[in-house]
Amino acid sequence: MKKIFLLFLFTVSYASVTLGQVKIGDNPGNISPGSVLELESTSRALTLPRMTTVQMEAIPSPVNGMIIFNTDSNCIYLYKSGNVWTSISPSIPGYEPWPYNSVPAAQGPGAIGNAKGIIALTGNGLVASGDYSHAEGLNSVASGKYAWSVGNADTASANGSVAMGTENKASGINSLAMGQKNIAASQSAVSLGQENADSGWASLAMGLKNSIGSQANYSHTLGYNNRIAAGWAGIVLGESNTIRNGRANMVLGANSIADGNFNSLLGKENETVTGNTNFLAGEKNKVLSGNSNIVLGFNNSSAGNYNHLSGNSNSNVAGHSNILNGQNNINNAGSSNALFGIGNTANAYYAAAIGNGNTVQNESAVAFGNNNKDSGWASVTGGFENVIESSVKYSSSFGYKNISAKNNALLSTTPGAATFSAGAANNNSGYGSIALGGNNRSSNLFSLASNHNTLSNCYAMSAFGHFNDTIAAYPGQNFISGEMLFSIGNGIDNASRRNSFTMLRNGFTSINASANTGPNIPRAELDVKGTGALIVPVGTSAQRPATPVVGMIRLCSDCGRGGTAVMQGFDGNNWVDL
Repeated sequence: MKKIFLLFLFTVSYASVTLGQVKIGDNPGNISPGSVLELESTSRALTLPRMTTVQMEAIPSPVNGMIIFNTDSNCIYLYKSGNVWTSISPSIPGYEPWPYNSVPAAQGPGAIGNAKGIIALTGNGLVASGDYSHAEGLNSVASGKYAWSVGNADTASANGSVAMGTENKASGINSLAMGQKNIAASQSAVSLGQENADSGWASLAMGLKNSIGSQANYSHTLGYNNRIAAGWAGIVLGESNTIRNGRANMVLGANSIADGNFNSLLGKENETVTGNTNFLAGEKNKVLSGNSNIVLGFNNSSAGNYNHLSGNSNSNVAGHSNILNGQNNINNAGSSNALFGIGNTANAYYAAAIGNGNTVQNESAVAFGNNNKDSGWASVTGGFENVIESSVKYSSSFGYKNISAKNNALLSTTPGAATFSAGAANNNSGYGSIALGGNNRSSNLFSLASNHNTLSNCYAMSAFGHFNDTIAAYPGQNFISGEMLFSIGNGIDNASRRNSFTMLRNGFTSINASANTGPNIPRAELDVKGTGALIVPVGTSAQRPATPVVGMIRLCSDCGRGGTAVMQGFDGNNWVDL
């Protein structure tokens, strides 16, 4: 470096002696005729001597026209007439550069101005001890460089700080405290109003008794008694709100508390205990943990991720991606559930409850209506107080107080599943069984109980009517010839069950087989019991079947003596009188 500098001096001296002009940089052969020293470049700049204020003042015998860069004030200084170093500032109308070596001025009883460039104006007990500082009023202190203290007992103790009003303290570099008893204690902090305390870098506290902690940089509070303890870029507006920690939280309203990152709280007494990107609006809503929850309304609470709660007193205890809308709905566990209405509960996955007091407790269960309970996998219940138990899958129940459950006594190995109930107070416990109407019971595989108080407890049995008799039932799961297949009941109560029609799996069929005298089963292919009559076909001889078969009987109206009626049967060859 020393060699380069000597070479530079030699070149300048040589040029001065030989030519009287010096050109440095681009186009050295092209110099303005009026220039003594000319610099030309499109990629490089002139670097001035860089020094502190102490070093600048130590320059021996300075002459007008000297120029340097002051590293303390980051300004260019020029030594000019008056024998002073003057900062070179942009041209501003009405502005004159402040002379560095100006004479301090102190006016007023007890005013003290003991540094360079100081003005202490009109007041009592003033102290302006920082370079280029200004104190004005009563008992105000400006001890930082370029500090400004105006009012009553204000203190501006940091470089570039400003305190204005009454008992304000600006102790951060370039800070501002204005109003009454405000504190701006960090760099570029601003405290406006009354009794605000701002210790965050580049933060703003405005209003009454707001506070920003030293770890809460770039934050803003506006209103009354708000607090940002820690975190970056928080915003609090309103009354008695708090940001405990986190980045870019926003709280608007009253008595709300935020913790975590990127949360937004609007309203009163809302809280995020932990978690990120949550949105709460209303009153007394809370996110206990989790991310990206939306909670709207009153007294709702959520834990987990991506949940949506709206209404009154809904609670997502655990699970993700749930929707709760209405009042007093609870998702105790599971994800992707939907609860709409009042007092619905979910303990499942991909389930839904719509209405009042419904409960879903298995995967893909759906309950809608009032006080239904669906614990069956992929089952649906609708209406009032219907029940699908956990042992039942793929089932449906609609109406009033229907029950779908596994028949543990009869079905020890095959669970109840794929049942369907519709009506009132039906009990459906067979695999693939159906119960339709009121108070019917279907308890075996693929059985059907329909109408009112019918029982279907045989394999693939169908029961219709009311209060049918099942004395011939064999409640197994195999094809048994003597097992009941079909019945039509015509009883009057549980104590008086009977069938108007009964068919067994072997084909035996009875009409009125269960009479008032007591139950019975078909004894033949056709068993007609009772005190009434059997009406057979009646017709003339010309009306006989064209292709008769053995065993046919009929009443021939003109085949007897004298053309009278006679009962006849076909023996395979002829119609004969019986």
